[in-house]
Amino acid sequence: MKNLGIKILVISVTTTALEVLLNFLFTTESFNPGNVLLYFFPNVITCVLAAVLMRNFSATGFERIVVVFFYIFLIGHFNTLVEAYVFNVTGLNETVNLLGRGLILCAFQSAITGMTIEGQPNHGLYFPGWRYYANKVLVADFLYLILYLAAGVILQSSYDGLMEFYAGRLPSLPVMILLQLCLRGVIFGVVICSFAYHMQKMKRLSQAVLCGAMLAMLGGIIPLLYPNDLMPAGIRIGHAIEVGISNFLFGFLMIYAFIRRHHVATQVRIR
Repeated sequence: MKNLGIKILVISVTTTALEVLLNFLFTTESFNPGNVLLYFFPNVITCVLAAVLMRNFSATGFERIVVVFFYIFLIGHFNTLVEAYVFNVTGLNETVNLLGRGLILCAFQSAITGMTIEGQPNHGLYFPGWRYYANKVLVADFLYLILYLAAGVILQSSYDGLMEFYAGRLPSLPVMILLQLCLRGVIFGVVICSFAYHMQKMKRLSQAVLCGAMLAMLGGIIPLLYPNDLMPAGIRIGHAIEVGISNFLFGFLMIYAFIRRHHVATQVRIR
């Protein structure tokens, strides 16, 4: 565990250094030593999560790197930034810039984590078939939409400044729903099904908690930790709480209640 902690610290420091460099090269942001700490804390959380995924992932080394990269990038960057663009929080150029930097950062973070942290053997996994997982993606799609709309209504009713911030920004309700059903919900569903397959040697409850934590942290809390010019602090914190809770419930319910437990010869504890 001591060596694991040192590895996570080193990966977090190098990832933070890369993020500072990318921001310096591809934005007009001047170097500010205070920003290093702002970047470091979210990177530590992401690295801890990536390390837990890598250690419990049943796959070959290269496959672990590729799949965890897609988890981190699709949930933590693509899904978040697509919605920010559609909601007119970011412009096209800014969105593309952020996606490009995120792509480089996630590739580096996944590669270095996968090369330094060992996973589980990939034998003995049960594959129930593509039709089974396609059905579960469909379930995830509609469950995500329900939780997304419910969380949005609760936040809107409890935070008066929300609609003032989004005045003139929000797309129409049909566009909002289609975005979740046709893109974001599908991506979440595919990630969850991949997670359920590769993590099936874990105990069911641990698997559900880890999936919920992954979606909550990558898809809601971590992207909103950074102070920025795009959102006032109150809006950021409100969204972080809203999305963190709804995403956790979404991931937990999908694994614990909607995806059949696959029986394998050996189970491992979350570490």
